[in-house]
Amino acid sequence: MSNSDSTDRRQQWFVLGMGLAFAVLTVVIRPLSTFGYIKYNLVPIGGLALYFGARQSRLAAYLVPLATMILTDLCLFVFSGQNTDFSLLHISRPFVYAAIVGYVVIGRWARKTRYAALIGSSALLGSLQFYIITNFQSWVELSNPALATPTYSRDLAGLLNSYVAGIPFFGPTIASDLAFTAFFFGVHALAVRFLQENTTSDPALVNDASL
Repeated sequence: MSNSDSTDRRQQWFVLGMGLAFAVLTVVIRPLSTFGYIKYNLVPIGGLALYFGARQSRLAAYLVPLATMILTDLCLFVFSGQNTDFSLLHISRPFVYAAIVGYVVIGRWARKTRYAALIGSSALLGSLQFYIITNFQSWVELSNPALATPTYSRDLAGLLNSYVAGIPFFGPTIASDLAFTAFFFGVHALAVRFLQENTTSDPALVNDASL
């Protein structure tokens, strides 16, 4: 292996390590936010999934955000006294995990760009798809005729009411996604610039982090 190949490989591992540090940060912040220790319900998971989709390898892009979400669900399940809302068997979990994958897919679409406006637009698109998927799940769950008093009717009107009820939560989702997307992508850009200035390797290899 040439010195250049060795340097490129170290840079790629550095970028992956930085992403894993972001994942650890998410594991810490999400429970604190859920239990009210952080105001405004700011949660990094959407920004993390978007970042991994855009700036990490395909395998890491799908594996790490999903693993992070599952790990934090397990932590919340335990620390909340086994609240079933956080159980991996809860009806909401497949929908939530699908929304996390949606962030990754959007990130993969934006992986070649360095433009802040396009990255920000990707975060907004991620917030929108999360809102659509999770409120659809809420309607499916709470319109179940088996419930003693279903919250929504099982028709279009009930579905629309579910989306209206989810609007107050949409703002914090957008704020979280924009804030943490800016943080993750910003730190990544600074780290890549530092690596480029201190090595002679191809900058594209660092940006793609294609392990």
